Amino acid sequence: MFRLSIDPGGAKLAIPHGSIRMGRLVSFLLSFFGVFAGFIAFAWWFNTLLIGLALRWAEWHPPLRKGPLWASGLLLATIWLLFTAISAGAAFVLFQALSGDIRLWLAQSTSESYVSLAYVIVAWAFGLMLVVGAAAGLSKSLGAWGAAKRRQHLFNRNEPELQDVSLPAAPGRGRRIVILCDGTSNRPDDKEEGESAATNVWKLSEALKSDDTQTVWYQPGVGTDTSSTAKAARRTQNMLSITGAAAVTKISAMGGAVIKLVESAAGVGISEAILNGYSEIVRQYQPGDRIYLIGFSRGSFAARCIAGVISRCGLLRADYLYYAPDVVQIYRSRAHPQDKIYLREDMAYPAAENAKPGETAGVVKVEFLGVFDTVASLGFPLWGYWFRVLPIWNNSNFSASPAKACKAVYHALSMDERRSQFFPMLFEEPSAASGDDPVLTQMWFRGAHGDIGGGYGRHEVSDVALEWMMDAMICHGLSFRKEAAAGLKPDPLGRLHDELKREPTWRMFGTWPRWHPVTGGTDGKLHASVLHRAETLRNETGRPDLLRLGIGESIEFIINMQSDWNRTGVVIEQGAAYRIDYLAGYSRDGACPPCGPDGQKAGYFDRRRWLGWGLRVKKAQWMALGATIAHPRDWPPRERPFHEALKFLFYSAPKELLDQIAMLGCDLHRPGDGVCLVNEAPGGLLHMFANDWWQTSSNNSGGPRLRVTRLAHPDEGAPIWTLEASGSAWSRRTAGGNRHVA
Repeated sequence: MFRLSIDPGGAKLAIPHGSIRMGRLVSFLLSFFGVFAGFIAFAWWFNTLLIGLALRWAEWHPPLRKGPLWASGLLLATIWLLFTAISAGAAFVLFQALSGDIRLWLAQSTSESYVSLAYVIVAWAFGLMLVVGAAAGLSKSLGAWGAAKRRQHLFNRNEPELQDVSLPAAPGRGRRIVILCDGTSNRPDDKEEGESAATNVWKLSEALKSDDTQTVWYQPGVGTDTSSTAKAARRTQNMLSITGAAAVTKISAMGGAVIKLVESAAGVGISEAILNGYSEIVRQYQPGDRIYLIGFSRGSFAARCIAGVISRCGLLRADYLYYAPDVVQIYRSRAHPQDKIYLREDMAYPAAENAKPGETAGVVKVEFLGVFDTVASLGFPLWGYWFRVLPIWNNSNFSASPAKACKAVYHALSMDERRSQFFPMLFEEPSAASGDDPVLTQMWFRGAHGDIGGGYGRHEVSDVALEWMMDAMICHGLSFRKEAAAGLKPDPLGRLHDELKREPTWRMFGTWPRWHPVTGGTDGKLHASVLHRAETLRNETGRPDLLRLGIGESIEFIINMQSDWNRTGVVIEQGAAYRIDYLAGYSRDGACPPCGPDGQKAGYFDRRRWLGWGLRVKKAQWMALGATIAHPRDWPPRERPFHEALKFLFYSAPKELLDQIAMLGCDLHRPGDGVCLVNEAPGGLLHMFANDWWQTSSNNSGGPRLRVTRLAHPDEGAPIWTLEASGSAWSRRTAGGNRHVA
């Protein structure tokens, strides 16, 4: 009971000692509750992650993928018990090691009479953390066990057939089901400088009619906090914020940011994007309906993989939507990319890949696949390779070829994207002899990755590709709102964006010019806007852009050594010979002395002497002039171990790329020197660069002035550089000398 006493110093409130001790205990319990809740959340997430990684490894092995149920159960139980035992042992050792510190903390946090009680509470809290962690692992293991049982149903043809309750094909052409998958980190509310920065995929979803004859379903890109993992992390953060523990809330927020970063950088979550799109089709499809898939960037890859699931596995009937995750899992974890998958016909419509020639009954096909600049950036992507951070992440089975599942494919591609993490993933051109291949149109447009699929506030250039795609969609039966075209402002002369200038840190991962076709080529097509822009720039500025020289014609230009790649605008045609003359000009690497196209050696006290391991081409001098012909070539995605990515980043680019470089500067020592260039490979655009670190070209200045002249025959009086027909190697012959590999 409180008592108030008056003294000369004023009023004094006297509080009984027992109340103080109880207050300290309550304060301790409240603060401990926040920390404890954080540890509980950590235990759940940590064990979920560990068990998930173990199951990711197990799914590639026969017992879990196609073994009997008892083998799957034994494997899953072993994994769960093993990780539970490891977690229990680690927690016990940690508790014993911290026992003294815990007692000291409790003594400082509460009164002596409550220390023992508080210690018991802490011990129980550690025990509860173990229980929560074990429950998390058990939940994942039971989920995997359920998936194993469902796979038995999908493949077991000895079970009684299930009743087919789907409606017969409706008269006419059925409904149109449109599935749209956006690019990485792209969502409808994106803005740039106060203006909407929505992508072309979102614009299409808004422009398409949505009624009883046509349904529209839109999915934001990976890395937009829309994945199930991101949503679960956000729920955890909201729950922890109730405790009032600021530090715990901040840590949980950091966890959400890490999830978003990993999804954006490594494409984690692409399987869920594929599953979501496939499930939506299963939910809506009835015989006679038509399927349309649209995507941008990684969303393009997801759309292509959805078509791959339909092609390889077939389409589940709507009554068996529950099995959709298992079908996608089977597709992703099959032993070999070319393996065929035969699901029960009473549960799924037949797969196009499994149908014999002429068999079309029940086979579901994709009416239209339209994608903007597909990139397959999975794992840690560089130069078109997928580097696995861990062996359990195997992406090689993702099939992004339309195969036999699509009737028409339209692909809009970027000519100017140079970031190594954005190598395009082209479709294989169908053979003329096959009648089952889709109608394939791959069209190239000027601009970077976002200039094709959208995502910038200024969208005049991206509207060119958008208008082209809309026209194709209309030709294949889709309907748009009347006002859909009103907001388009396509301008072939619009501003081209350069992400390497907007965000220079992209240079840390290397660059490479796109291998696109040139006028008159057969590998893909150039959009009419490309030729219009080239002609306009040539007439108004006099600068070459997709310039084809006639025999005896020449063009002069200055190489900007500050650029990682100089797009000269000159087309080097197949079977043609050219002479490149050094007219004048020098370049400088930072504060180093100026030099010509032949480059310079690093002096003993020059720091570059000790940094030569980072040169693009190590056998050439610093700042030497290099060149490559960016012609179309096959470059399918390939998976490689992660340590090779470190080598490519910090030591040397892939040999397959370095072999495409000709160090012309070694023959251009003084003004008046010249070299002869002979191209036996398909025609392509000439690009040049200064031999420097990938990451430091921005501190270069100056550059040589060159003249390119087309010759009727190779100039035997000059060194001759010849690009072999494969486009993968150069040979060099000195003036009047022998020929050898460059």
